[in-house]
Amino acid sequence: MPLDVLEVIYDYIFRQPSNPDNDSRSGSGRISSFPGSYLTPLTLCHVDSRLRQAALQITMIWSSVYIYNIGPSQISLLRFWLNNASTRPLSIVVAFYKPTLEGWLFHSPIISELSKILGSKSHQWRSLSLRLPDYASGIFSGLRPGDVSSLKFVELQLEGWEPKRSDEIFTVLMSSSSLQEIDWSSTFGSDLPRNVPWERLTDLKLERPRTLHELIHVLDKAQNLRNLQLGELDDYRETAPQCITVNAQILTVTSPRIIDALFPSLSFPQLSELNIDVVEQRLSKEGWTILRTMTSDATQPHLRRFSYSSSLGDTNLLMIQNHFMNLLVLPRMVNLVHLVLHLSLTDILIQFLTHRPTWNSGAGFCTLPHLEVLSLSRCQVKSDGLISAMVLSRLSTNSPRSFLKHVDITVNGPGEFLKDKSAFEEFRRRGIDAHMLIW
Repeated sequence: MPLDVLEVIYDYIFRQPSNPDNDSRSGSGRISSFPGSYLTPLTLCHVDSRLRQAALQITMIWSSVYIYNIGPSQISLLRFWLNNASTRPLSIVVAFYKPTLEGWLFHSPIISELSKILGSKSHQWRSLSLRLPDYASGIFSGLRPGDVSSLKFVELQLEGWEPKRSDEIFTVLMSSSSLQEIDWSSTFGSDLPRNVPWERLTDLKLERPRTLHELIHVLDKAQNLRNLQLGELDDYRETAPQCITVNAQILTVTSPRIIDALFPSLSFPQLSELNIDVVEQRLSKEGWTILRTMTSDATQPHLRRFSYSSSLGDTNLLMIQNHFMNLLVLPRMVNLVHLVLHLSLTDILIQFLTHRPTWNSGAGFCTLPHLEVLSLSRCQVKSDGLISAMVLSRLSTNSPRSFLKHVDITVNGPGEFLKDKSAFEEFRRRGIDAHMLIW
């Protein structure tokens, strides 16, 4: 088989898991391609001589490396790995979680060796993630601004580092003219790091800036954002200036206070995807009003994807579902292609999403006519057949403009739902990616 064909196959096999598992902090050391994945190019090398020869020639499959709690005996494997990557751009994750005393005694020499090996390849770094405690603060101390010119993504989780050392390594990494995405987690506490090239960033995660002025300053500078995530806000006393334009196409909100305090002062003229993940707090009545105002402007681009996740303890289901039924018919929402709702739902919302055909007596009822992907969890329905009837209404010839292509439903309630199960089997036979879980 030609090497270029094998490369396509291997690229499919050795890809990062969509939801990688977090390794235990006390787990044994290993080197693999990605966090959460135990399959490596070495697996192919051990199958037979032909696959070994092919694997050693395809540099792409060696270009991603996850280095986790390794010991001295694994340093030679890392050298072998990087040598096989040749001149490929590198994606590197380094994670050490050993206790501080053990780290100082046994892992400091390893960190020093890692610094030399990986540092010699710094001009090839494309993505770098460092999850390191205080005893690793000497890593890459020999690097200088300009040594990482190809770096596009940086993630830092530096626990217990002295601020001076955190600033030093951050400054070096920020010197990359290719940088597009950074995530510094809690490395700098509530402070914003210095020397951030906001205007170059395409992806940004902001968590608890100290002042509203600081947050507004960042959003005003970061005009090339494609993906923005806004986390918890402090209890600001300032008033935000009116109408700041944020050009992000994808927005994720993880705190209701963002919506209450900040959304009235922001405009999103290019937004196509809105994700609201408020599993620890409920959206206020004012928050729902602000969302409706934001999605009522018919002059703004339509959203293509909307997701909402709330806590398990929602009690007023009728009120919450009314909020959604009022929201999903607004001008910026009506052309949704992808809808995800992770909250307690009842028959009311399922019926709302069911297409009603046009009869001779008048117009039919059609909600979200362009919907192609639908994911609902925690459905508390009582009627067997109700969910499958909703799905079927979007697959029949009466369904306007678009058919559902992917359906993922989780039902939380008594009953076996035999009609729905049978219908979902039929949907799959018709080529629809349809799944229903009852628990």
